[in-house]
Amino acid sequence: MEMKTLEKNRAHLRRLVLDALLVAFHVLWAFVPSEFSWQSLPVFLCAFLVGPADALVVATIGSFVEQMYYGISLVSLAWMAPWVIFGLAVALGAFLIRKNDRPWLVALVIVAGEIILNLGNTTVLCGLGYLSADFSAPFAVLTLLYLGRLSIAMIRAVLSAVVVPLLLIPLRRVLSHR
Repeated sequence: MEMKTLEKNRAHLRRLVLDALLVAFHVLWAFVPSEFSWQSLPVFLCAFLVGPADALVVATIGSFVEQMYYGISLVSLAWMAPWVIFGLAVALGAFLIRKNDRPWLVALVIVAGEIILNLGNTTVLCGLGYLSADFSAPFAVLTLLYLGRLSIAMIRAVLSAVVVPLLLIPLRRVLSHR
């Protein structure tokens, strides 16, 4: 009986440590100066390695820790919202394909997640811009902004859709060793 409890506690500890490591990578990627970010990669890996609920936790806590750097305010909640929605979408996708996570299904979840995250971030960017006094872009400019950012998201989605399934195989092997 004690051995089962010990194994269960060990599994919970491994899961917690992996979640914390993925949160750390999520936050680290937020501060890497680049036009192209791998910040969503830890959430994807978590969804398919640990579980859907953990992916939501990593996205939420990661975005919260990132916002702590800038100072927590109502604006922070606006910037966290796309990450929480993204975490929910990825968690739902991972949950729906949990028994059948073929690479093309994983890629589909990744592409959908990247599009959701990008649209959410762009909406917050435009919304906060409209709330400031010095931003009043016409509809055509906003459309170009959305399309430009969406094209970057699609490039990131395709790269992530290739990288994540390739990473899952060795990571699952490493994590299955006790």
